[in-house]
Amino acid sequence: MAIKLGASSYSYQDEYALGLMTLEDTMAALAAAGGTGYEAILEQMVPGGNFMHLSDEFVGRWFDGLVKYGLEPTCADIFDDFNLYRGRTLTEREQLNQMKHYLSVAQRLGFQSVRVLCNTPLTVLEKAIPMAEDYGVKLGLEIHAPLSMKSRWAINWMEMIDRANTKYAGIIPDFGIFGLRPLTLNVDKAIRAGADPELCHFIVEEYKKNAKKRAESNQILEHASPEEMMHRGAEGSVELEEKVREMGGGPLELELVNARLSYDNPLWLVEYMDKIVHIHAKFYEMVPDGSGGYTDPNIDTETVVRVLRDNGYDGYLSSEYEGQGFFRDPGFPEYPDGPEQIRRHHIMIRKVLSEPYVGKLRSYGR
Repeated sequence: MAIKLGASSYSYQDEYALGLMTLEDTMAALAAAGGTGYEAILEQMVPGGNFMHLSDEFVGRWFDGLVKYGLEPTCADIFDDFNLYRGRTLTEREQLNQMKHYLSVAQRLGFQSVRVLCNTPLTVLEKAIPMAEDYGVKLGLEIHAPLSMKSRWAINWMEMIDRANTKYAGIIPDFGIFGLRPLTLNVDKAIRAGADPELCHFIVEEYKKNAKKRAESNQILEHASPEEMMHRGAEGSVELEEKVREMGGGPLELELVNARLSYDNPLWLVEYMDKIVHIHAKFYEMVPDGSGGYTDPNIDTETVVRVLRDNGYDGYLSSEYEGQGFFRDPGFPEYPDGPEQIRRHHIMIRKVLSEPYVGKLRSYGR
């Protein structure tokens, strides 16, 4: 077995929402790019929005499409919709009932795993493990920027998995936790809106310094719950915000500082390899690399793929294009559609996978 390529339906969201592509069209696009693993956001992709009560007709079309395009279902993205009712959140029992229903839907559609969001209480997830075992579908807790594999929150979840002695729970690292810099798209947009170019450059370079410092550390972030990290941002962002304010930075520059960015050392993946049930290969744009291929300027994709390849990762890299919102900006005259972005992303990953082993990787950057 080896690393396999797929994509999330999130990558085709604009085309689907605008009626330019059907569900089957997205399957065809993934197959045309050479991918074989289809990850779905059920709320997004089930016609009529009735994703929790699937019709036999839809299920039949779903499997017909998978067979037609040589795909397999990999991961169903599910949500802990704890704010369904005005004035109160769902009780733990209600959340567990909802989780059970999601797992049953995922099983019916043939998914191997489900993605659960970081805001799902760990107490709920721990009690859901027996359900996952019953349905034969793995629970994957997403570690999404600005969170970290080295946070107490993530470690607590992995300790719960060990206590349960289960193969039906784990983590889903999102490549956004390997952010090399504030997004080029965000920086360009801020400058077009009037941000100070020199101050924007300073923010980029300071982020890189903080990222390198974090990558060279092996310290668990004891107070890094999802709530804390979503509020304060990446390691070092509070101090950087103070510097930028002192330098005269305003809302445009501060927005770059407070973007949900983070950098985990890709080598940390090796420590938790046995807990990985799926991977989101997040990216925002693919640009020419100067040699006929493509590269990702924002995320340390190449290093991460080399680490996974050289340390025996056996599973899917699910490409997740998340740059659509940036390219809706009037400053971009041409819109790079989701299928083309996935095609480019797969070209880049295949190029890395074809490289010979080069020895021990550096801990930061390429």
